[in-house]
Amino acid sequence: MTVELPVIQPGQVIGEINLLTGSVTPNTSFPMKFTCTSRVDCCSRLSIPVTEPEIDRIVKAGYELDQIIRDSSPVILNPSSNVGRQQKAYILKKKPFDGTCTFLEEKMCSIHEIKPIACRLYPFSLNIMSEEQIEVIVHEGQVCQSILPADDVNSNSFHLESIRDLLSQELEKRQ
Repeated sequence: MTVELPVIQPGQVIGEINLLTGSVTPNTSFPMKFTCTSRVDCCSRLSIPVTEPEIDRIVKAGYELDQIIRDSSPVILNPSSNVGRQQKAYILKKKPFDGTCTFLEEKMCSIHEIKPIACRLYPFSLNIMSEEQIEVIVHEGQVCQSILPADDVNSNSFHLESIRDLLSQELEKRQ
């Protein structure tokens, strides 16, 4: 007898968000749950993009630019996107000896209240479908060990609503 266990894959769609209406459409085929267990793999294994507005917020909190970004060479977010905007970003600096984020202190983020949106979204990321429609996926770089299959087919709605609210707050801050 073989038992098929649900598997969470990088890039797996958890649902869509309509920014115009605020509606969320969960993918009920792959329900999952996520509660951060502070394993900090995300703070060491990933290259985190940080945008100019986010850098400005961190500088206003008292940090110097050389504490925030690894170098002044920008990367382009959404480079091949035909919809949405391409955006210039920089890569968050890491500590030289252990490779963890420069803001990670005792397994806690020292800039938690103002950390970049990429950090706040993790273990999910966004796929911009149109100006209004965003697909939310499991991060393609690394699947967080805190994501688990769920029994409740509506569990993805909670994550989508949280991400929708996060995106709304970020857009307000940038205006």
